[in-house]
Amino acid sequence: MDDHRLSFPACMIAGKTALDAADMDRLRRYAFPEGLRSRRDVIALLGINNLCPVKCAEWRNYVIESVTLYLVDGSEPRGIIDDVWGRWLESLLASDGAIHSTLELEIVLHVLETARSVPEFLSTLALDQLRLAVCEDRGAYRHWRNNAGSGVGLDDLTFIYRILRGCVARGKVVLSAPQIEILTRIERETPAGREHHPGWHDLLSAIVPSEVTAKTGKARWLNVPDHVLLEGVRAA
Repeated sequence: MDDHRLSFPACMIAGKTALDAADMDRLRRYAFPEGLRSRRDVIALLGINNLCPVKCAEWRNYVIESVTLYLVDGSEPRGIIDDVWGRWLESLLASDGAIHSTLELEIVLHVLETARSVPEFLSTLALDQLRLAVCEDRGAYRHWRNNAGSGVGLDDLTFIYRILRGCVARGKVVLSAPQIEILTRIERETPAGREHHPGWHDLLSAIVPSEVTAKTGKARWLNVPDHVLLEGVRAA
C-alpha cells in the first residue's frame, strides 16, 4: 500500500484528520463514481480509512458495503469468491494470521454472508480470530468482546454461528478439519481459570467432520438464522 498514489480528491481527503459526510460525497462523485472498480480502488479506500483517525458515523458502512460489493459482484461469475480473490483479500487484511482492524474483520464477515460461494480458508481465518482473542489476547476481535479476559461467552458464540451458520445440518455442525482444529485449539489453549459458556460445550458435542457426511450422504445443508441457532444457547 505504500507505493500506491491516491488520485484527486482522494489524496486531499487522506490528508484530513476527520472525515465527514461531504468527504464521502466527494469520493462517490469524483474518485469512485461507479463504485470500486479495481483492487487499487480497494487499497485506496482502505488507505484513506487508515490515514484519517476520525470518521463520521456513515463512513464505516460505506467502506464495508463498497469493498464487499466490489469483491462479490465486481468480477464474473458474480457472487463467487474464488481462491485467487480469497488469498488476495487474506493478504490485504491479515498479517501473521491476525486481522488487526474491526472494520476489516467486518469486511470478511460481510463477504462470507453475501457471496454465494467463498473459499473455506476465509471462514477458517475469521474463526481463528476468536482463538487469537481468547487464547493470545491479540487481533481485532478482542476489541469486540464484552467478556475480555474470560473464556468463550455468549457473544463469542454469536460470532461463531455468524461464521458457521451455513454449516448446520439436522442439529449437527458439519465442519472441515481446519475448522475443527481451530475450535479444538480454543478448547485446549484457553488460559487456565477462564470458563466457557455452557453453549460452547454444546457446540463441541454437535460437531461432525464434513468427511463423515460426505461418505454417508445423509447431511442436508441448511441456512439457519442466528436467533434459531442460539435459542438453545440462551436458554442454557
